[in-house]
Amino acid sequence: MLTREILIANAALSGLTDAKRVVAELKTKAESASALQTQIDSLTKEKARLEKAIADGATDAETAKALKQAKADLQSVTTQYNDLKSKYDEAEQTHTKEVFGIRVETALQTATAGLKFKAGLPESATKVLLGQAIDKIKGMNPEFIYDGKGGKMLAFKDENGAIMRNPN
Repeated sequence: MLTREILIANAALSGLTDAKRVVAELKTKAESASALQTQIDSLTKEKARLEKAIADGATDAETAKALKQAKADLQSVTTQYNDLKSKYDEAEQTHTKEVFGIRVETALQTATAGLKFKAGLPESATKVLLGQAIDKIKGMNPEFIYDGKGGKMLAFKDENGAIMRNPN
């Protein structure tokens, strides 16, 4: 079971608590967006009804005032919806990038877990060298691609978007 202490202790898993927070935030924003979309739909119907009433000859001051108010309400709610949607989309993109970063970090940690260094090298030096190598690898445009067996595998692409092959 993943406890908060384990998540904090493991660098690759430390982002999961943030990921849960972001998921909850995205869910709240999606529910708000849904409520605003419902309100937009009802205001649009009301506006159409009032415009039809005016077109049919009901041009009293109260109907015109109601139409003007419906248009203003619709504009306001539409603006709120668009603002919320852009914030939601931005949060979703940020979350996707964070999750991708965690997946790449985890894959690289798994791949480097079994590495053995010469016994004479100090541990601090090997950690620095390994960190530099991992940073260099992360800069090689990592991407998860389908492996043909129903799963995904980590691949690296060059500047042209072609998968880099191991020269050995």
